[in-house]
Amino acid sequence: MNTEEKKIEDILNRDNYVITSFSGISMLPLLDETKDLVKIEKVNGLLEVDDMALFKRDDKLVLHRIMSIKKDHYEICGDNQIEIEDVPFKAVIGKVVGYFKSGRYVSIEDQEYLNYLKALQRDLYKRERYYRHKEVPKLYSDTLALIRSVINDEEYNLDVDYKALFNLVKKQSICAYVFPKINKDLCPKKTYADWEDLYYLALQRKLLFDDERERIFKELDDKKVKHLPFKGAITNNLYPIKNIRQFADNDFLVSDIEKTSEVFLQREYQEIKGEIENSYRKEFLNFEAHWQLFEDIYDYPYFKDYFSKAIKDSNNEYLYHMSNEDFYAYSICHFKKHYNNFGVGIRQYLDIYYIRKELKIDFEVADRIIEECGLKDFHDYILNMIHILFETNQDVPASEICFIFSGNAYGSLDNNIRLKMKKKGKLAYVLERVFPKYTDMSKIYPILKKLPILLPFTYILRAYRIIFIDKEKRHLKAEMHILFDHGEKSK
Repeated sequence: MNTEEKKIEDILNRDNYVITSFSGISMLPLLDETKDLVKIEKVNGLLEVDDMALFKRDDKLVLHRIMSIKKDHYEICGDNQIEIEDVPFKAVIGKVVGYFKSGRYVSIEDQEYLNYLKALQRDLYKRERYYRHKEVPKLYSDTLALIRSVINDEEYNLDVDYKALFNLVKKQSICAYVFPKINKDLCPKKTYADWEDLYYLALQRKLLFDDERERIFKELDDKKVKHLPFKGAITNNLYPIKNIRQFADNDFLVSDIEKTSEVFLQREYQEIKGEIENSYRKEFLNFEAHWQLFEDIYDYPYFKDYFSKAIKDSNNEYLYHMSNEDFYAYSICHFKKHYNNFGVGIRQYLDIYYIRKELKIDFEVADRIIEECGLKDFHDYILNMIHILFETNQDVPASEICFIFSGNAYGSLDNNIRLKMKKKGKLAYVLERVFPKYTDMSKIYPILKKLPILLPFTYILRAYRIIFIDKEKRHLKAEMHILFDHGEKSK
């Protein structure tokens, strides 16, 4: 324990309270080490869940929040962290009773703090109990080291299981991105050949997509349909040329979806209608034409009727663009959407990294848009994660890196189920799964719109599908595993 920490403990023991500064980012966004102070009282008895506890970890003093109370210890985690640690009762020496923000005192009884605490409890991006891995699997560490070697342009000569590494980066859709760093002499011959095939296939698909998109946009011009490319159509060009970003589709916003459909159908694409976009598929080509950027359930008014804000191309009156600030803010909102549903893989973090690195962005403007969308704290969290993942050699919290790599590029079914149970509660989740709302059932069984009296029969039909159809059975099996998991994976 250093002199300053020893002094804090001495004052606490002498006066029963201490007002002190602190260091670290683990309690952001509530406590900022650069300008805030905390008031800590000496502990008398057990603390409660959500209390901010000062405790001894080896020879250091640490300030984190109590997540739960066990028989002989607390489970504690920082507000800006994921990893939970077990802290014996006797190691806790103090409790935060208030803090100073720019000289203004806020008690933990004040409504300002209570509102923060309520928001913290509600935020879905806090993964604190989903994964209790004590160690990061070696495969995940090897994969992160490979990604960092790409970013830092360093050699990658680790002794790794290349077949397992190949399978993981394939699931994460970064196979082509990392391939140039693979040492042919170290990688098994067949694995290297499969990897090389995927790399050149990704390159070929990008060229074909670019060519086909140009042809489609020309036909939209002829039909006087406004069109605005976004998402991967922009991000793909921000990655280093040799480190290709793999993608499944090309997205663009249109002013007239009916005329857009005519273009694709004439080009013999299969049309799949959606809530805010239609998908058009032919062989390995897949385009998504949006008439909205977000579903109505997302409260992002800034991005509604977006063509009114879009920038018209100087050489084409029907081609539009997002400003760099809007594109960045949109990417954060889109990230949040996936994060709250199935979770996200490592490529989503790489996208944000390269957008920030390669685009000239006025971050004051972008930050205002993000704050308007209610995502300031989430944005801060993502920036902290990107810094840890790609800009340092710092270890990533085990629970977070396991969450990222446990699924594919867009998370996993298990992540989706855990998030929904976390948001709704297990009982409410089960009831909603057994008896979905009429509006949801009518999307699955359109006949209900004409004959709502059939709703009970559709519940029976749905139960049959869940029990006997393989895809639904897999979903049910995952739900049962998570629902009755009495271990440490869910709260």
